[in-house]
Amino acid sequence: MTRVEQYDVVVVGRTLAAAVCAALLARRKYRVRLVAPAKAPPLDTTAPLIGLDTAPIVRRVLDELGLLHTVRTRLEAPPRAVTVALPDRRFTLEPELPARGRVLAEAFPDEVPALLTLFDRIEGYAAPLDAVLDGGLEWPPEGFGGRRALRRALAGLPTRQLTDAPPPWSDAPALRGLVAALLALVGRVEDATGPMTAGGARALWHLCHGVAAVQGGEAGLTEVVVAKLGVFGGAAGPRPLAARLEGSRRRVDAVLTDDGARYGARAVVLADAAEALRPLAPELLGEAPPAVPGSAARIEIGAANRPPGLVDPCAWLPAGQTTGARVRVDGGGLDVAWPIARPPDLEDLVPFAPAGLDGAGARPWPAPAADLDPLGLARSPLRGPPKNLLRAGDLVLPGLGLEGTFLSAWLAADAAGRACPKRRPT
Repeated sequence: MTRVEQYDVVVVGRTLAAAVCAALLARRKYRVRLVAPAKAPPLDTTAPLIGLDTAPIVRRVLDELGLLHTVRTRLEAPPRAVTVALPDRRFTLEPELPARGRVLAEAFPDEVPALLTLFDRIEGYAAPLDAVLDGGLEWPPEGFGGRRALRRALAGLPTRQLTDAPPPWSDAPALRGLVAALLALVGRVEDATGPMTAGGARALWHLCHGVAAVQGGEAGLTEVVVAKLGVFGGAAGPRPLAARLEGSRRRVDAVLTDDGARYGARAVVLADAAEALRPLAPELLGEAPPAVPGSAARIEIGAANRPPGLVDPCAWLPAGQTTGARVRVDGGGLDVAWPIARPPDLEDLVPFAPAGLDGAGARPWPAPAADLDPLGLARSPLRGPPKNLLRAGDLVLPGLGLEGTFLSAWLAADAAGRACPKRRPT
């Protein structure tokens, strides 16, 4: 006999965005179930945590969940620096402004005025986005009302200039290489060869304040949030796994699991990789998109071949390339991802011992769709179809680090809550 359980919201995903969305809903007294998808590729655990200390929405969410102090106690150290490896120079980009300025001036002695202009632009275009990325606006905007609210919010901000005639990152080729490497590290490789964008400026602004070092990284932070979900009365666990969505083009009625259970829901939130979620309802979520140049390849390099002197994470611009690669220390070795079809010459990051490329494989690299909002931050709509199907995480706001994760989870929780007018008793 089929086991039937009824919830207000079922959140499907193993990611931090899924955990945050579910915990917020449980905190607001909704009946919530968090369930992982049955067919899911391994999570990318090497992504740096960018925006923990600088994004207002992250503090807002952690405060509502009562996790501000807990997360602070799990910080391993001050924000990490970043190794930058360019074809002709290598240096460590410190998170503290005086140290960062000194290192950059030493690395680019002939481009100091251009450096000041570059980082003034990044600061000027990124910092004002606090007003539109604090969780108070619908993102991406839906309908006339949402777009009008966004236009009003942008009216007094310098960022609106980016939607018309954005300036280039820099006229200095060496600085464009620096920007390309850093953009790869924050997952916005599509910005490297074109003009400055709001999303790229925001991501680099977060990166300039350092990379958060949290115990266990993103997986550890996710565990903390899932534990809080249980405290608030939400349901979660490694089993069962979501196998299929039940419903129509107009409405999703339930999530079916691999053990035959049926989780009925007023709203369903999807917050995992697209390839993990598409098998749940191919007719609703569409076919897999064709491969695009924005895809990335990945290799793992053993500890014996790891070059000395790298600070984790590392932004790398291979010689002769206009887009960078990101490097993370993983188990004493290196995890390298790059947005080009052919592996770069590893000796550009030397000293490398001879390292084979066995194990190289493709993985998606988040790419926003500029037609969804005037600043080009969003990849897909937050809602539907069906109307009670919501999305969170990189599906909605890729390339903004923790800010995109927390903001999309916050907005999805708000939208799901509106579909569930009755809360359980306190």
